Amino acid sequence: MRRIGISLLVAVVISIIGAGWAIDKVFMRLEAPDKALQTATVIGQQLAEQLDIPDAQLVNTADTVGGNSYPMTLLARDEISLPQALAQMLDEGQSLTLESEQGITLYFLLPDTQRILSIALPKPVDTQMRLLLTLLFYALIAFLVLLWLYPLVRRLHSLGAAAKQFGEGQLTQRIATHKRSQIYDIETEFNRMAQRIQDLVDDNKMLSGAVSHDLKTPLARLRFGIDSLSEQLVESEHSNYLTRISDDLTQMESLVEVLLEFARLDQRLSDLPLKSLSLNELVEDCAHAHQAHTQHDIRVVSNPNAAVVLGEPRYINMMINNVLSNALKYANSEIHVSIHSRAGKVTVCIEDDGAGFGIDKPEQWLKPFAKSESTTVNKGVQSHGMGLAIVHRVALWHDVNLQLTKSSDLGGASVCLVFKANS
Repeated sequence: MRRIGISLLVAVVISIIGAGWAIDKVFMRLEAPDKALQTATVIGQQLAEQLDIPDAQLVNTADTVGGNSYPMTLLARDEISLPQALAQMLDEGQSLTLESEQGITLYFLLPDTQRILSIALPKPVDTQMRLLLTLLFYALIAFLVLLWLYPLVRRLHSLGAAAKQFGEGQLTQRIATHKRSQIYDIETEFNRMAQRIQDLVDDNKMLSGAVSHDLKTPLARLRFGIDSLSEQLVESEHSNYLTRISDDLTQMESLVEVLLEFARLDQRLSDLPLKSLSLNELVEDCAHAHQAHTQHDIRVVSNPNAAVVLGEPRYINMMINNVLSNALKYANSEIHVSIHSRAGKVTVCIEDDGAGFGIDKPEQWLKPFAKSESTTVNKGVQSHGMGLAIVHRVALWHDVNLQLTKSSDLGGASVCLVFKANS
């Protein structure tokens, strides 16, 4: 909204200055008789002195004054009837300026010959012309403001059309933004909102599909186990089937907990109490906690400078822990964690020596339930494929740039979290 206010103020100021300058030029042309009046007064006084001798006559009955030719006449003193006050002014050597419907007339007294020199000038700009110029001034301002409003109305119309199409179910509808647009912030927020809604809808579709897929196998095994248990007559086999049933129930319970956590994530993240926190301390604490429960070597290279960012500690901790957990699941023996800051950014990179992402577009791993079946089978990793999806969702709400690449040092996966430094 600030952008609109500033641009409107600039447009109005420029419109007033521009329209005022244009009207002033026109008015000065129409008011030329005012300048001609001053010139005619000087010329009239000079002619009056030259003609104030007996038998002197005008050589030209018209002279050029201010670029225009105006008629001049020599009259006898008694040919003009003037009020006493004006006659006294004329007798004192002052020039008279009289205005009538025909125009302006200048009178100069020739005292020695008792004659009067008259110079006729055209009528100055009348009231109607002044009103017309005033209306023209406001019309110019309105025109210039409309020039400013036209692109704004177009952008608002595009925004309204996009919102209507989005409301009708076209979730891929977006607005082409431009930094010069008066409503750039609104358009950007609309696109962000549309993307988030589309992500939520896609997540819901994916969740429903994943629930039916991931629950189908343990449910089938559970039913098979119950049927086998009811038909099993050997007491020694009961414990084996009960253990299998318990494992299937545990797997289903774990999946349900992960689904509920992911479903609640958006609601919790919508109103985060952000605070300043040190990534050095947080990452080192997470790494030490994981090192205590693994044989893998977790090496941490902290930033020598203060790596302070703005975020919610619990969810930033969740994000780091999920990335570390993924690295531990797929790493062979070594994990590197590094923190460095540059140009107002703080980057946390977690690399492993595992198989890596193994696909051309690592961003696919950010989708819920994205997991590699081959890696899961080969390494015996039990995963629902929600780790990076949760990391991605938390990163979006904290305005953290999530980068998935191949580790140049270890050859496995590299997950980098780029924070904005809180200086």
